[in-house]
Amino acid sequence: MATLIELNDSGIQVFQEEKLVTVSPGYAVLDGSNLLIGNSGAENARRLPRWTNNKYWNQLGTDAMANGTANIRHHADLAFAHLEHIASQLDQDIGELVFAVPGYYTKNQLALLLGMANECQLSVKSLVDTGLISVAIPSPHSLVLHLDIHLHRIVLSVFRNDGLLRRAESSTVTESGLFTLWDRWANIIADQFIQSSRFDPMYQAESEQALYDQLPDWIKNLGTTHKLFELRHKNVNYSVNVSPDQLLSACTNVYPQIIQAIRNQAPTNEQAKLYVSHRFKGFPGFSDSLALLNNVEVEELRSDAVAQGTALHLDKIMQDNQVAHITSLPLPKPRSEPAESPVATKAHSEGVSTDSAEQVPTHLLLNNHASAIGERLPISNISETQIEVNETNPICVLYRDNNALIIEIPGDTDLVLLNDKSIEHGTKLSIGNRLTIGEATITLISVKP
Repeated sequence: MATLIELNDSGIQVFQEEKLVTVSPGYAVLDGSNLLIGNSGAENARRLPRWTNNKYWNQLGTDAMANGTANIRHHADLAFAHLEHIASQLDQDIGELVFAVPGYYTKNQLALLLGMANECQLSVKSLVDTGLISVAIPSPHSLVLHLDIHLHRIVLSVFRNDGLLRRAESSTVTESGLFTLWDRWANIIADQFIQSSRFDPMYQAESEQALYDQLPDWIKNLGTTHKLFELRHKNVNYSVNVSPDQLLSACTNVYPQIIQAIRNQAPTNEQAKLYVSHRFKGFPGFSDSLALLNNVEVEELRSDAVAQGTALHLDKIMQDNQVAHITSLPLPKPRSEPAESPVATKAHSEGVSTDSAEQVPTHLLLNNHASAIGERLPISNISETQIEVNETNPICVLYRDNNALIIEIPGDTDLVLLNDKSIEHGTKLSIGNRLTIGEATITLISVKP
């Protein structure tokens, strides 16, 4: 895969060879004749509020804007400028391009996106549904849900899984997105500053901008107790304690809509799996709200879920002669333990399951996070937090052959250890095996329904 662009206006993520190379929020600010777009737009939105637009990806189209100019007539002009800006920021040739697109985009909007990409000299090979590619891993659940948040909306996508994972529906839960929540949280924090020190960060554009610049990452790292918010203005340091309960008031009309939307899609007699976008990380009280759901298993996605899913299914989403909009993908079925065997799996000292003769590993376990292996998984490296996948130059490749999982090592066999010992090409892997690459170790497991 050459380049993947995940279109989410809160921060468009661009991956090359599965590595994140840039994040560019959907902001545009016109400063005289100078258009500030992406990060520079977001960093000046409060300094230059008279001509700021952050709705052009959300409302992508060619309808004339009320405050348009001779060069910026409609939202498509801003989106085109943003796309050109993103392309110019990449260090190397973009090559073939995959767009991960939100489920609410219409056919006309997708056609417009392809037209803009063509004008930017981008070779688009596929459009894939963001929710689909994020959750396209083997699952025992026939009902799979994906929840994502954008600047101006929250979207719930519904997928049915019968070996073919297909999108059944994608709907907007509410048009209160991150932009609305950031505004509410910023005002709550500003009120705390006023009460504690009489300093109003909203009074001047510079301090207001500084508050908004810090807010997204501060929310992501918000805990369950009071957290210090620090702000420097005119060489003076200000700080205030803010509790999650205070911030929760900004979400009181949002969370119930999310819960109700999920309940409407998840029947009480059917177990469902809900994947939650990493963009909800740190939201005060959100996990507690999701815990109110019955028969719904909840899992938070990693920030690179789209990139990992695209890498695993690249052969299925690429088309030779046409650009397809992918909303369904075939999935290998997870293997399950025979119903008559109630005994939990035990492990030898070498880490190999005593009951694994008829079982094949389905996932890799790294620091309590399980990643699906799929039909073929080229591993280029293992860090402390993730398994890096790269088809171009893998250290080892795991693949399925009939009812076996095999490991191949294209290069130096000393780079990979199996259960702390050297390994040979074509070795069959079992549940409980440990693979060590560098200083990190992963364990092969089987995820059962």
